[in-house]
Amino acid sequence: MLLGCLFLLLLSSCKTQETVMDTESTLYIKQDGKIESLVVEEFPEDQYSAEELQSRSQEIIDLYNQDHGNGAVHLNSCEVRDGYAYVDLLYRSADDYAKFNRVELFYGTVGEGLEKGYGKKTTLKNAYGTNMLSGDAIADLSSYHMLVVSEPLQIRTEEAVLYYSANLEHIDDRTVRVSSESNGEAILIVK
Repeated sequence: MLLGCLFLLLLSSCKTQETVMDTESTLYIKQDGKIESLVVEEFPEDQYSAEELQSRSQEIIDLYNQDHGNGAVHLNSCEVRDGYAYVDLLYRSADDYAKFNRVELFYGTVGEGLEKGYGKKTTLKNAYGTNMLSGDAIADLSSYHMLVVSEPLQIRTEEAVLYYSANLEHIDDRTVRVSSESNGEAILIVK
């Protein structure tokens, strides 16, 4: 049971309170730098109860928060319906998301991302597919925000999508998806 809950939490993504619950794992990028994730996974209700899932999820969060400060991770909701579990988590920062889930995730300005080595050898396309951007042209966007992620999930932003890497699928003005067949870092630039 513990491994099942931990596995579920490690495959994070998110939803906002005012959004209809997504049907796939989704990462929500907030303007203030907080990250919300909704984990959506098949859930064997005959083996675990929703109460057990919520209790174990809270235990794991409490352990993380003991080492990283109160409020680093918060359990917004946990529910089971139609054979799926929906675990909604709020993270204080992209760094907390990355550490908690043991994945790579960066969110900051393009300038900060380039300093960390992200995007230097990447070609990005704009949301309309009419313009490609690489190298120094990416550096010209240093005040915009960059998201770098390496796990397959849907990503929703509060800001408009400007540019994205080839391993992202453009869904709409504020939504992209990292394919499960994707290799390497997926890079997204928003206003």
